[in-house]
Amino acid sequence: AAIGDGRPGVRLVVSDNGQGFDAGAQTAEGVGLIGMRERVASLSGSLVLTSSADQGTTVTVELPIDPPAAA
Repeated sequence: AAIGDGRPGVRLVVSDNGQGFDAGAQTAEGVGLIGMRERVASLSGSLVLTSSADQGTTVTVELPIDPPAAA
């Protein structure tokens, strides 16, 4: 599989049709999204979160996969 820039990788998309929320709002509670972003970044990946009121939420993670070294 290829990710957005054509490199080999994997894309994970998780969506729901729930209440949604203001994805740009800063909250002082929890570290869920912060932790997810940090873990994805540590693997040279990207995380995109889209959400809006009454439209649900989608989290898209793309992680590159290094091809095996030639023998």
